[in-house]
Amino acid sequence: MSKLSIQTQAKPGNTLAEKFSEQEAVELFETLIINAIENDYYSIQEALIENRDLVPYSTFYYLIKKYPVLEGKKKELDAVIMARCNRGAMIKDLSTPMAIWRLKQLGEVDKMEQEITQKNITVEV
Repeated sequence: MSKLSIQTQAKPGNTLAEKFSEQEAVELFETLIINAIENDYYSIQEALIENRDLVPYSTFYYLIKKYPVLEGKKKELDAVIMARCNRGAMIKDLSTPMAIWRLKQLGEVDKMEQEITQKNITVEV
């Protein structure tokens, strides 16, 4: 009895499994942004869970790596979520510590001030 050899790895350059072109991916991300504006999403994860029929979680990050233009769209989605967190903290729908934590998770940083001093050193040769 002979054993069957099954090839499980696609050949380099194979695009048969590609589901989204760059343009389709951009449109998908724009739809996610619109949905985030229209709904109360407080995280990327929540936006993806609520829109799982559009794109699976892992595909979202895969597309960002594949198409660099999507990094800007992700930042737009982050900005929508940050705005919701800010508004939620101001009108007390979201506790302030929770809003601060969420904002930091999305990349916001505390204001930083630096004092720079300069010393002039003269060396005589």
